Amino acid sequence: MRAFTFDFDVDDAPCSHSDIEEKGKEESYPSVRNLEIHQEEKGARVEWTSGSFDYAAIPFSLVRVPQSTSSADTEEHCVVDSKSIRFQVVDTSDPKVLEKAESMQTILISSDINTNIDLIMNIGGFKIWECSLDLVAYLNEIVSKGYVIPSHVMELGCGHGLPGIYALKNGAERVTFTDYNREVLSLITIPNLVKNMRLPIEQLRDRVSLYAGSWESVTKYIRDNEQQCRTRYQADLILSAETLYTENVTSDLYQMIKRHLQVSNPKAIALVASKRYYFGTGGSVKHFLDLVNNDNANLEAKVVWCADNHRSNIREIVRVKAK
Repeated sequence: MRAFTFDFDVDDAPCSHSDIEEKGKEESYPSVRNLEIHQEEKGARVEWTSGSFDYAAIPFSLVRVPQSTSSADTEEHCVVDSKSIRFQVVDTSDPKVLEKAESMQTILISSDINTNIDLIMNIGGFKIWECSLDLVAYLNEIVSKGYVIPSHVMELGCGHGLPGIYALKNGAERVTFTDYNREVLSLITIPNLVKNMRLPIEQLRDRVSLYAGSWESVTKYIRDNEQQCRTRYQADLILSAETLYTENVTSDLYQMIKRHLQVSNPKAIALVASKRYYFGTGGSVKHFLDLVNNDNANLEAKVVWCADNHRSNIREIVRVKAK
């Protein structure tokens, strides 16, 4: 099994976001069940001081987002050029970061987590998933055509938080980030925000909220503890990438969207970027589409973007909005 690294080279060929294998083969994975990972059985707000360390000493890598002109009916066309979107992201292969990850570092340096559900849920946020870059590219495309990023955005299962950071840099007044794992938010999302936003921590605190835990528990925490702040509960844009990897997680995601999408706003949308199929774990875009379109919640879902290079798994973006 290969080392856990970012699969992006800023000077290499376009169109290959990563070299993820899509075979769904069985491998022998280290167990995460006995690790002291901060899995939140109850939703919890993650403060900026939680697990904080010297941001200036954190090693970062440069990631460029290929610009895509794909649509739901076209083949993938990606280019990496001087206009490509760039992010500085925490280098999770660096010993300094691994040291902060403590009990997770053995898994992070030795595991391919692409087809292991346990690892995806618990430490998947330490990896940059290719569909998160698709989502950034799509956002950039629709913004260039006149879409206005709304004031409140939520990113569900954020990991590195690149789509949410893009929204924050391009018009959002407030972004709410959620991830299952507290360490992901403290060690990855927050440093990425600090590095890419280049704002004082005090200003970021006013514009960013972070919550750890399962989506249902996060909703409950916000309802029970932050009722005075309605803007943290409803969002006009919900973003999520690579969160359809099992049918159960897909169902949880849909319920989260129903709870938090501001359906009273006819322009409110959720954008979910995903592989068409998750071989070995059972999730699929079709299952998500069926959940939304066969429900009686007055929501509809359709594929608005598709990338197919005829070499790997087809990637798609689904838009959910009120009927």
